[in-house]
Amino acid sequence: MSVAGSLPAVRRRRRLLRSDSFSVFVCADVGLQIGPPAATRRLDELRPFAELDVDGILLTQAAVPTFAETLAARPELALVVRLDWCSQWRGAQLSPVTDGVGVTVSTAAEAAASGADAVIHYCLLGHGDPRVEADYVDRAARAVREAHAVGLACILEPLIRGTNAEGQERDAAHLIWGIRTAEELGADAVKVEQPAEGDVDRVIGSAGVPVLLASTPPISADHAVRRVAEGAHAGAAGVAYSADFFAAERPAELVAGIRSAALSPSGKDMS
Repeated sequence: MSVAGSLPAVRRRRRLLRSDSFSVFVCADVGLQIGPPAATRRLDELRPFAELDVDGILLTQAAVPTFAETLAARPELALVVRLDWCSQWRGAQLSPVTDGVGVTVSTAAEAAASGADAVIHYCLLGHGDPRVEADYVDRAARAVREAHAVGLACILEPLIRGTNAEGQERDAAHLIWGIRTAEELGADAVKVEQPAEGDVDRVIGSAGVPVLLASTPPISADHAVRRVAEGAHAGAAGVAYSADFFAAERPAELVAGIRSAALSPSGKDMS
């Protein structure tokens, strides 16, 4: 995907994304939203995932010191700091919500001081309370401005959730709306859930900024690779996966499968 932009935007994206190939990020920030992922218990148990053949890692600001040794040993690994918490991801077994809320918990300046290359912030759309939706948009816009002020790229993650979008979370029109909202707020890239089958080309083709695809049910190595094949074919810039990596029996093999599928986007059986 060719994305035009100003010199600062081009240079910000160069720090974040591989210009010559599909980018692979591991989202180790999920503990802030849902607690320890998969079979892990402690934060430091996620360190091996930063040692995979990935291009970047998402962390919370407070988690950066735990990964400092790996980040120092791998200076080419892009560091993306998650700026906000939200309640929207909690499943049926963990105090579930329909209309969630969120709060910004760290700043772009703190991320820059810790050596980050970029930050990421949610932008929840579809909430039953328009005041909550407006607050998300306001905080997302502020995250972009503050990131750019300190020279960092900002990924916005438009999240279609709430009573006004129930059952339509991966609907093409809603995802296109979310992407356009993020783009109009100044995002350097967007992270979105995989569009429903048949809509991948349409959704990714609507974006004027690079698109990173998130882990999206069903979760398995095979499904992860198929999603990559569909996304790469449609022009996605990469993936930012969480559950797919944490649930994988052989995460290193999954990364290899993802890279293979991105080069030849026809899908590869990981069984």
